[in-house]
Amino acid sequence: MASSQNPHVYLENLEALKIKVANLIKCGIDRWRAYQWGNTRKGYWRIVDNVVLKRAIPNTSLKLAGYPV
Repeated sequence: MASSQNPHVYLENLEALKIKVANLIKCGIDRWRAYQWGNTRKGYWRIVDNVVLKRAIPNTSLKLAGYPV
């Protein structure tokens, strides 16, 4: 049985999607955009310089948290 046919792998992917979407909603992104952005197949390394993170976590929030910007 291939890993793509394993139901456990599918459920893990759904849980990861739910967590991503929930975190984007907590950051103030509306539900539809959070679903779209959370469901992307791009890895985090490709999202870094994208509108997703720029809208979800603005530089002012990073400065307040103590990160160098």
